[in-house]
Amino acid sequence: VSSEQVARRNAEQVTSQLAATTAHKSDFLANTSHELRAPLNAIIGFADLLHSEMGGPLNPRQATYVDDIRSSARRLQTVIDDVLDLAKIEAGRLRVEPQPVALAPLLELVAQRAREHSTGIEVVVHVDSSAEFVIADVQRLEQVLVNLAINGVKFTPAGGKVSLQAVPS
Repeated sequence: VSSEQVARRNAEQVTSQLAATTAHKSDFLANTSHELRAPLNAIIGFADLLHSEMGGPLNPRQATYVDDIRSSARRLQTVIDDVLDLAKIEAGRLRVEPQPVALAPLLELVAQRAREHSTGIEVVVHVDSSAEFVIADVQRLEQVLVNLAINGVKFTPAGGKVSLQAVPS
């Protein structure tokens, strides 16, 4: 009987240590993601400012560099957001807030984001009139669709087409 008690106590200790380690990891991820956001937002802001040419016109080469900075910074922002969401999921703090979502404007936004990552790839949207709304967490749905659309653009050969469609099931 005493060996069972020792084994049970050992198992409880390991479980407790594992929970503490997981909590520390989640806190680290959340804090690190938060600390990365501030300088990244500054980079995005200045790149957008340069892109708008408020400080003066850019030559074509500079415009290409600024577009690359904006694209890379937004990609990094997405990765940071995904890491932060993962930490929230693991900590049980991710809230899902379902609500009616209009698909046409959402898919247009997703298409625009995908176009920012594409070169020579057409991104089109079609929303069936009987599939105009869904009940979903708009932020999570947008996140999933943007990831899918960007992956579609990444793996589509030049001259190809990525189609975003909403049809009834």
